[in-house]
Amino acid sequence: MSDTPAHVARPTARPPARKLPPLMMRHPRTDHCTEVPLGYSLPVALFGPLPLMLRRDWPLAGLTLVVSVLLPVLGQITMGRYTNRMHIRNLLRRGYRAAGRVPGEVSAAEWALGMSLPRYRGARDPERSTFGPEH
Repeated sequence: MSDTPAHVARPTARPPARKLPPLMMRHPRTDHCTEVPLGYSLPVALFGPLPLMLRRDWPLAGLTLVVSVLLPVLGQITMGRYTNRMHIRNLLRRGYRAAGRVPGEVSAAEWALGMSLPRYRGARDPERSTFGPEH
């Protein structure tokens, strides 16, 4: 059995989407009125904090500015973590091999990357094929 009393109307399905009228806001001391549109703010989506500055909504304009600056920076920080590994994979696909300058350098790189790297074994003479008559 339900805990809801019989005289309370139960919520029905959501009404079809429609444009809502703006909400009237009034200040109790100054009696100043303003209308606030409801729903998605296309001007803020297109122009960032500028419409909020024009409305003199400084805290929200500041927050929007910070978020607008940080999101691309967060994307760059995230991509910074993966781009060198992706660049190494691209070089491997193009035929490059890992060549350390000191012993253990390639092994340390493999451990840091979590992947094995084919090693550079010296320059190969283009005239000599590994599948030639000598082999």
